[in-house]
Amino acid sequence: VTHTVENDTLTALVEWDHAVVIEGFTADGQTSVDGMGTVVKLWDEENNLLRSKTVPLSEEFTVFSLDGDLPWNTQFTLQTFAKESKGDNTEAEDLFSKIDLAAPLDIEIDYQVIDDNLTVEIRWAYSLHEVFSGLSTAIDLWEGDTIISTTNLPHSENSFSCALGHPVTWNTMFTLQTTAREYKGAQTNLKKIFGGFLLSPPRDISVRHSYREDELFAMVLWENTIEKRFDGLQTVINLIIKDEKVRRSENNEIQKTVFIADENTAEKFSSADLPWNTNFTLQYAVGDQRGPESISMKLFSDLDLAPPEEISVTPEV
Repeated sequence: VTHTVENDTLTALVEWDHAVVIEGFTADGQTSVDGMGTVVKLWDEENNLLRSKTVPLSEEFTVFSLDGDLPWNTQFTLQTFAKESKGDNTEAEDLFSKIDLAAPLDIEIDYQVIDDNLTVEIRWAYSLHEVFSGLSTAIDLWEGDTIISTTNLPHSENSFSCALGHPVTWNTMFTLQTTAREYKGAQTNLKKIFGGFLLSPPRDISVRHSYREDELFAMVLWENTIEKRFDGLQTVINLIIKDEKVRRSENNEIQKTVFIADENTAEKFSSADLPWNTNFTLQYAVGDQRGPESISMKLFSDLDLAPPEEISVTPEV
């Protein structure tokens, strides 16, 4: 069996050698023997006869195309006949499914923000040398062990896009699978849709202090590493407060969290609300998923509280 693709159609050329030997006869495609030939039968998986074709003894080949009513797992048998007598059928062989439907290759993932939505584009290449009508790619989206969405794209397309938002979450994964008609080929391993989008913490973090109306303020400033905001993205400030009443051998840290949903790059805190020894870190969050934290920094206690120097005393009467 030899497969070719012409005009977007997969064709199977079936060739054989006659077991019948007739002196002075050769299968040259022109000379025939009346009442003798080969019957080619096509079968489905349940051994139901789909088609039958009679080929004269002068020919040792026939051609079938993957058209509307032939399934991918079609099998064929050959049978020699002479008048009303028929020989045995050959063992059934695959007509199309000898082609290996390996999983898609060269998967690439790109991200962009469209209309305030983080959107992923997945691109791939078919593993087959030639593609044809009836070939497609199934994209399954997974949440845990459950498929939440399936999209089938024809062989003329090799990209798929979706946005973060119901039902797609930050933890949604995907697989790609090559299919031909009703038959499912090999599938890629599970891969996170947003696994390549880095939630790197904000950069250039600094603290500025000011004193007004008997109150000390700390202004935390930073630059966003994720320059283009999207729905669901939040900046998180973790306030770490050490409880000095708790023994050091025990966990003596209390953590408060401040979520900032807009594009602000500054947040103010008052010493009237927080202890002097408060530390803080910054990170990004999308839903329940948080990125790595920045290094811990002091909110107030980086102020120099060293005793005064060059103290002088001037007696007065």
